[in-house]
Amino acid sequence: MAMELQHLRYFQKIAQFESVTQAAKDLHVAQSALSRVLRGLENELGVQLFDRVHNHLYLNTNGQILLKYTGRVMDNLKDMRREIADANTLKADDTIVFIVKVASKFLPQIISEFSQQYPNIHFVIVQNTAGMPVERKWDICLDATIKAEEARDAWCVLKEEICLAMPKNHPLAARREIALREVAEETFIGLQKGSSMNEIAASYCAAAGFKPNVVLESDNPATLRGLMHLGIGIAFNPVITWSEVSDDTIALIPIKDMECCRYINVRLRSGTYHAQAVLRFKDFLIQFFHTLQEKHNKSVMKR
Repeated sequence: MAMELQHLRYFQKIAQFESVTQAAKDLHVAQSALSRVLRGLENELGVQLFDRVHNHLYLNTNGQILLKYTGRVMDNLKDMRREIADANTLKADDTIVFIVKVASKFLPQIISEFSQQYPNIHFVIVQNTAGMPVERKWDICLDATIKAEEARDAWCVLKEEICLAMPKNHPLAARREIALREVAEETFIGLQKGSSMNEIAASYCAAAGFKPNVVLESDNPATLRGLMHLGIGIAFNPVITWSEVSDDTIALIPIKDMECCRYINVRLRSGTYHAQAVLRFKDFLIQFFHTLQEKHNKSVMKR
């Protein structure tokens, strides 16, 4: 029996339930037909795909290998259909799954401006990936790293300085710049565990020879400002995307003993076909943040 796509689909379902009976019920096909398919696959490959113990099936190493490649085949088929259907035009039902880990303050502007150009493209916005199922597919991600990310499916779109933010009545607030090691004994807020900002800030603190004393975790700029007004602690502050932290009562002090900055990157999910809608949105994001960088650079030059 030559291996066919339908046979692989049946195998996937048997592997999912580790039961021919349950797979047959789910597929609404005869159990005997699935049993024949399974025997045919094992005969063709020359190995058993399941261990059989007391009439129960357990996927073995051979079966796990076939399941892995079967998944890849099915994903490639989906991509093939998408690319053929996509052709050279955008469809009314195009949906982009967009992971936003940084620069969320610009999200309404980004979606609004892009939707003016492409009103038929819909978005699924994911901001908290902690509980996101592993199998959940996404298209494009906005994240930050301590070094510029340049790869086949990644583009660095913004470099921004990280300053120290503190109330203007703080003893260090009048300084023109501060060595990071000088705040080793200070209390910090704004370093949320699991966030890229947490990892970046912790890395700079480690380079300065200390671990920050974090008394409260929040990566919301408005919350940070309120907490700093209460004198709870100081915070690392990216100067472009967290500009709303700064006001007449909050001082932003540059760090002098090292170049503290972060890089915002646009990434496409690798190893898959990207619809025209996704590619156009990627180009839009790159241009959006490059424009933001240019505006910031010009404002710095005017000071």
